[in-house]
Amino acid sequence: MAESIGSLTDGIDTMIDATEEFSQLGGCATKVIGIGETIKPFIPIITTISGLIKEIIDIYEKAQFNKKICNSLLDRAKSAEAAMNTLQRRKHENEEKFRNQTYYNNFMKFKNVLEKIKNFAGEVTQIRGISKYVNASIIKEKFLELTSDYDKCMEDLHFTFVIAQDEQRRYDQESLESDLAEMSEFLKQFSENVQGTLKFVQGSLNILHQEVSIIKTQFCSKEKEPADTDTQISAPRIDPSLLKDIESEIPPKESENSGAVKKFYTKNAIAEN
Repeated sequence: MAESIGSLTDGIDTMIDATEEFSQLGGCATKVIGIGETIKPFIPIITTISGLIKEIIDIYEKAQFNKKICNSLLDRAKSAEAAMNTLQRRKHENEEKFRNQTYYNNFMKFKNVLEKIKNFAGEVTQIRGISKYVNASIIKEKFLELTSDYDKCMEDLHFTFVIAQDEQRRYDQESLESDLAEMSEFLKQFSENVQGTLKFVQGSLNILHQEVSIIKTQFCSKEKEPADTDTQISAPRIDPSLLKDIESEIPPKESENSGAVKKFYTKNAIAEN
């Protein structure tokens, strides 16, 4: 499919080159030049559409979720590709369409719808994009809206559907039922996990708030209360009459315990400054 898209853009360039060559010929030169000039405004749009088709193919190949839904969108991308190829082959027959402003406007709408389809497919097939949709019914509504817009554009441009519309709608319905049933279960579990996480975080915050409030209350109450000297921690005082001198035959060195005197208190040596 990617090769056919590449051949589409190559064909457009070839068509323009051909008009330049044919312009040297007589007789039909004016007509050929007219076709080349008429289709030029459509070339950027056709190029953009070709790029969008490639992106939709890439999204489908990398899909993590809703692959059947994405496949239905891919069917429409293939129809768009076939329509571009047919338009190129029948450029002479479509010359009057290319000159019509309404046809050009419809062509722009077609490009815009394909861009929306590409964005939607990118969202519903990846975990990051799915979080945008609250429930599976929203995915279904968006899918039906985009496919309806696409079908309307195809009809306005008189493009042929690759797959019969009745068959395509049947496949769309099967894809929606299958993928959305799975998606509903996923979103339910996802929501439960998120709610459980939020409850845990909220509970932790409540406990933290209570602890901070208790600490703040205790701190403020201590600032207001007068200091209690009886409860202050201090070293025990010793009655000097219970201290006795130590008899030592060796006088202490001047460098040792300078300014301190050793005495006994209940058979324990105590250094007194």
